[in-house]
Amino acid sequence: MKFKITKVETISSHSYPGIPKRFFYKGKWWEIETIEDRWYEGGLDPERALILYYKVLSEDQLFILRYLPYFQKWQIYQIEDFEIS
Repeated sequence: MKFKITKVETISSHSYPGIPKRFFYKGKWWEIETIEDRWYEGGLDPERALILYYKVLSEDQLFILRYLPYFQKWQIYQIEDFEIS
């Protein structure tokens, strides 16, 4: 899976960095319709950096956004083989 750096606008929430509401990809802003899933890895283990993941739906396409707090950067991956049923 190859992630690319992107810009994400968030809605304020009790948790940092906030809930993603839209992201910049392929030259335009995409509005997030739903957050299908969210999870994290690392964090408790000092050997592994914390990474936050969001699986989001936008314009009938599925994406994975991930936030790397240590670098304060968002990254994106588009799931190509996805169909709305």
